[in-house]
Amino acid sequence: MPAGMGALARRLAEQGFTVTCADINADDFLARELPFEQADLSAALPFADGAFDYVTCIEGVEHLENPFRAVRELARVLRPGGTLILSLPNYLSIEQRLKFLITGSFDKPVPTAKARALAPEEVAMLHLAPLGYGQLRLMLDLAGLEVERLERDRSKRRQAYFLWPLVLAIKFYTRLWPRSARQRYLLDEVEGPALLTGGNTLIILAGKTPR
Repeated sequence: MPAGMGALARRLAEQGFTVTCADINADDFLARELPFEQADLSAALPFADGAFDYVTCIEGVEHLENPFRAVRELARVLRPGGTLILSLPNYLSIEQRLKFLITGSFDKPVPTAKARALAPEEVAMLHLAPLGYGQLRLMLDLAGLEVERLERDRSKRRQAYFLWPLVLAIKFYTRLWPRSARQRYLLDEVEGPALLTGGNTLIILAGKTPR
């Protein structure tokens, strides 16, 4: 969830997974041969506790007014020992950091007149929650999930080539920090290839810790 048009669900089913799909918009879902539930990530999900071995949320949480609640719900329907696969825009890439330094914004601001004319379904398409890694880690920790792996959609060689001097400057500067400060700001993870020099998308695999 969100299942979108069902492309990922179909691929998983073809590989032998038993797949259940959920999305707020039933009209766009095309994989009609698969089980589907209309559901809202901003509300309680229509599934039992611990119902699934894996839960995928691809490009979903950044569109929500309360992503913390959504991740708690996704964790609730995941069995202990199961895995949440979460993807969202990589707001900590060197490219995004430079954009924020220049503009003060991760996304293009919406003009007031346009914002007031947006329908609810149009608001849901906006990136309402540009989440940094510290917020993501807190969100997952509070939901009883532990980060197991960070991945990126692809490397951006041209970006890395032109911005590499800035990357090196950041890495050199933070190496001068005491170990306690590096740990406090999660720099060993933030400066890894999935984030600082990663692509447009950050992919997080988080396991649900058994209670």
